[in-house]
Amino acid sequence: MRNPLLPVALTLLCAAMRFAACHANEATPAPVAKAGPAPALTAQQQFDKASAAVAQNHCAEAVQLFEGLAARPGIARNAKVMAAINARRALCLVTLGRFDEATADATSAIAALNANDPVDRGQLVMAHTALGEVAYFAIDYGNATREFTLALGLTSGADRYEPLTWLARSTMFDADARSVDYAAEALKIAEASPDTRKAVLASDHTLHARALLNHGSYAAAYDELQKALKAQGGLTERVTVDEVVTRADLALAAILNKDEDSAREYLAYAGAGHFDHGVFSAGVAMGPPPCGGPADLRPDDAVVVQFGINDSGEVSYAYPIYASRNGPAAAEFARAVAGWSWTPDSVKKIPAFFRLVTRLELHCSMATAHPDVLDILRNDLRGWLDGRHVPPYAEAADKLAAVDAARAELLKRQGENDPLERVPVLLALGNSHFVTPAERLQWNQQARDILAAAGAPLGALTYLDVRLSNGLAHAKYSYRDHRAYLRSLLANPAVAADPQVGNVLRLLIAEEHYGLPPAPDAADLLTAAATDPGLAAQDPLRVGALLRLATLQAAAGNVAAARDSYAKSGLSAQQCSLVDAMPVMRRSGAEMVDFPDEASRWGFDGWVEVEFDIQADGKTANQRTLIAYPPMVFVETALETVRHERYTQTYRPEGGVGCGGKLMRINFESSGP
Repeated sequence: MRNPLLPVALTLLCAAMRFAACHANEATPAPVAKAGPAPALTAQQQFDKASAAVAQNHCAEAVQLFEGLAARPGIARNAKVMAAINARRALCLVTLGRFDEATADATSAIAALNANDPVDRGQLVMAHTALGEVAYFAIDYGNATREFTLALGLTSGADRYEPLTWLARSTMFDADARSVDYAAEALKIAEASPDTRKAVLASDHTLHARALLNHGSYAAAYDELQKALKAQGGLTERVTVDEVVTRADLALAAILNKDEDSAREYLAYAGAGHFDHGVFSAGVAMGPPPCGGPADLRPDDAVVVQFGINDSGEVSYAYPIYASRNGPAAAEFARAVAGWSWTPDSVKKIPAFFRLVTRLELHCSMATAHPDVLDILRNDLRGWLDGRHVPPYAEAADKLAAVDAARAELLKRQGENDPLERVPVLLALGNSHFVTPAERLQWNQQARDILAAAGAPLGALTYLDVRLSNGLAHAKYSYRDHRAYLRSLLANPAVAADPQVGNVLRLLIAEEHYGLPPAPDAADLLTAAATDPGLAAQDPLRVGALLRLATLQAAAGNVAAARDSYAKSGLSAQQCSLVDAMPVMRRSGAEMVDFPDEASRWGFDGWVEVEFDIQADGKTANQRTLIAYPPMVFVETALETVRHERYTQTYRPEGGVGCGGKLMRINFESSGP
């Protein structure tokens, strides 16, 4: 939003244009008895009107006026005039989300302007500010700071206000505390102006408080937020987006100040936890970043990110509010959230207000990938398609726009002579959660039919067969039928004799998954896979079978056999979880922890996603929060719940970790209205 404190320099275009071009329509019309259409605007009037629209944040109108002005005869040939248009238009193009166009306009304006010219200087401020905003919304805080610093260097007095507010945002998480100084100076400028509206003062107090909060000055931040709340009229029943933000910041400051009663009050007045959290949390692509990486994310890093969701289910904006540690971690978490998505149907169930502004607490994930056994056959299929020179389709259809792009690509490939060209796209669509289950089955069946007609190998066809059966089982919630279907596939002598395909099916049948108990012949199936002469000594299927067999033998009391099976796997305790089966819950921690009381005490609902490891004895370890809503409220109770969970035991000679990176989402529901 263009701040009203930023003076918009309305350059007189006539100084740079021929007099006739500027004043061609300025003759006073003769009086008429009947009112006719309004006289056409002169170029100067159109420029002034467009510039005023920028200042008032009427950006669609401003862009239309500037585009009409640029189309006038002679305007485009005048570099100075076009620079004035481009600098102003760039600001509104950013507001409209047209970032590429904004970048082109701002860059063009900067190339044509001279910082030594007082008139040009104001326009350069706008152009650099626009480029800074583009970088800021792209979560590129380094380049944003560079552009805002250039803008600030061209201003003085009250004109410093807007670059200062942007710099406070872009440097908020830097190790130094200059963001506090930037925000304090901007606030001082606002307070010195008699025309500053209370809403602007509230925003400036909130910005200053947030800078203080991120540099450990919790009490001072709380005092500043109290001033912001007062400027907004206090805690009233009416709620605007700005008021929700201030109240949420107050709750965060209160929690950090160990003032739980105040935090509860402010969260309640911010509307936290009063809609279907199950729907809100059901993001199709919704995960935190992994620990480590270029930003050196650590398990104890906590970042609160604010974001919005558009009607198509994609994140419209994301930026960090608070980080427990200064540095690049805050931006890394915001980038992760920016990539989340929901199905359009689930978005419709989230109140529109909460789609505009929502906050979550996030931590990085330490989970190690636990590949599905079926991935072995999928990789074989990819290798066969590569050997047939089929163009890959690497884009996952994990967003609505990505589904549309995949559909378009499928139509394009349907014109190709080789039907195999369609298979990679069909597989992407068949794995998407943004299409209906029936559509997923349809895409997978089409891929299977094409592969069969092309003489694809047994593994490729079996991969699609299992996916189709799993899809049907999921739709019917009948996994017993799925296991029976897997047995029917294995009953084919050609399938049973194939070392890859047969043993994939044996492991899938033996696994205790989908709520089913282990297959009664699980030990026989695993022994057959573990002793299959067609598998190499360290083949993942042989190793996986040995690990599963060791667990079954230990559970039956045959520790010597379990130790022998484990030793034959050749893996260390740290490696085994990569190919072992996933443990199954035996006792819920909810039986031991009264977390409904916690929700009732706060007076609203929430949820926490927790990551933890499962030890060989079935107990949990290394419990850690991944995502929490509302931030910092139910975290400790959720962790305590998981500490009491118990899972199926997994044999480990050293008693080490049986499974790393298990995820669980715990819902907290209050008994209030």
